[in-house]
Amino acid sequence: MQADDTPRQLAEIPFKSAARVWTIIGFTSFGGAAGQIAMMHKMLIDERQWIDEPRFLHALSYATLLPGPEAQQLATYIGWLLHGVRGGLFAGLMFVVPGALVMLALSALYAYGHHLPLVDALFFGIKCAVLAIVAHAIQRIAKRAFKGPVFVAIAAFAFCALLFFDVPFPILVLGIGIVAYGLQPVVPQLFGIGKTAVQQAPLPPMQWRSSLGIILTWTAIWWAPVGLAALLLGPDHLLVELGLFFGKLAALSFGGAYALLAWLAQEAVSAKHW
Repeated sequence: MQADDTPRQLAEIPFKSAARVWTIIGFTSFGGAAGQIAMMHKMLIDERQWIDEPRFLHALSYATLLPGPEAQQLATYIGWLLHGVRGGLFAGLMFVVPGALVMLALSALYAYGHHLPLVDALFFGIKCAVLAIVAHAIQRIAKRAFKGPVFVAIAAFAFCALLFFDVPFPILVLGIGIVAYGLQPVVPQLFGIGKTAVQQAPLPPMQWRSSLGIILTWTAIWWAPVGLAALLLGPDHLLVELGLFFGKLAALSFGGAYALLAWLAQEAVSAKHW
């Protein structure tokens, strides 16, 4: 690796520069999770070398396994990696707030003007453009993630299992993980891993009391708006139902944004008729 290809030291990246980048991503990352991830890859790795590609792909794989939208989790992780807690909070907020404002504006436009031919044409054009963005983003990410025939074969198997046999996503991921874990020590070259393990620094001891306090604090902050709405408006109010539904959705929707959308469509349209 050449010297100019080496990612910068994290301490050298000013917070203002990172804040500007996260703001740009928040307002311009169209195309859903695939488009957002591809844009982060382009701006953070290709253009600025703020993070190396293996760490980016490993973080993406981990975020995909977590419940909720993987693109936001990836942005929050990278923001934390660059500037600690304030970086993670800023990256996460800027990833959500601009998109929410844009969605609010588009929703108002559709609600008041969907019967107009001009508005219908506008949204039809947006759908076509977003589809092209998603296809291009998937192609960019796939070129970097599929570094050998084994990776391509695993992806093809997973795709067929989901499409034709309706295998549950957690079972599929757990099964492939167990198989890969068993094969890696025997044939490490299949996964592009050398026989010599990389020596890592020992992990610090877990501070259980501090970790538990952080979890309880942020859980309370997370559910506080729902509790406040229940106290002020009653437990049967629509806002309380929405809060409980999306809280459950955020906690249990494994597989990233596209798995979340499938569940959301099933519940909001078929079950609740919203």
